[in-house]
Amino acid sequence: MNRKYILIYTLFFAVIFTFHNSYSQNAGSKKAYISSMMASGSKLTKKTITLSENEKKEINTFLKISDTPNNVTFINIKSNNGDLQRSITFIQRILPEYNQDHTIGIVINHDGTVHDASLINAVEEYPLMLAIKSFTGQFKGKGLKNTLFQKDINGVTGATESAKVFNDAVRIALKVFKKHLL
Repeated sequence: MNRKYILIYTLFFAVIFTFHNSYSQNAGSKKAYISSMMASGSKLTKKTITLSENEKKEINTFLKISDTPNNVTFINIKSNNGDLQRSITFIQRILPEYNQDHTIGIVINHDGTVHDASLINAVEEYPLMLAIKSFTGQFKGKGLKNTLFQKDINGVTGATESAKVFNDAVRIALKVFKKHLL
């Protein structure tokens, strides 16, 4: 085999391996994600919010989507004295064009701003580009007014639809949090 092709294949697999390791460091199981967001001595409570048809319609219209979930569950992290510190939710989104399932973990501070957003699970490998902190880090500190995809949140080349689905999940979480927990 030509040395040029060997070098190209070697570089290709090195990039894939590095990228896969980068993904592994940013995502994981739901339990590990929750644990990583807890301060010592904090307590967990769980609240499931069932959205009315009107609420779902409002969110669908607001985000220009058609598939707001029926229920959104928040894992609330509270201090020893019971004050809400952060809430964590996992929003599952599907890319119908590719029949892909994404699970996005969103951590919201008590003031309604994003503390963290991470890709927890994705079926296909190309959406793993969304696990890179240069993408997910854009959400930190943002609220509903400043999480617009392709305005102040830059997408990822090659994963435009997945990046939009990720952004929509963050905005769903913020909208439900603001209405029911803030």
